[in-house]
Amino acid sequence: MAALAEPAAATPLGEALADPEREVRIAAGAGLAKLGNAAASESLLKAATTGPGWERVQQTKHCLVLAEKLAAAGNKPEAAGIYRQLRESRTDPAEKYIRDAADKALAALD
Repeated sequence: MAALAEPAAATPLGEALADPEREVRIAAGAGLAKLGNAAASESLLKAATTGPGWERVQQTKHCLVLAEKLAAAGNKPEAAGIYRQLRESRTDPAEKYIRDAADKALAALD
């Protein structure tokens, strides 16, 4: 349903973000990002706060995808909020590329 951007998919995908299986959580994040619904930003940002590793990278990517979709749809304030949250929460030196990507995206929104 997410591939079709079916809004009804948001609820089950949001619930799947809490699934015990990591791959299910990652797939749910990808689906929510593809929907491009601003209401998913809080859930995706929370999912991206997992400890270091593959899931954090993937959920962060999903946050960036959602922000890009929101910006393209004209929802610049919502997109900017996601970019700011990522920029402020990625303090590890290994995540500098996320801060840089967020800064670049924020500059492009102006």
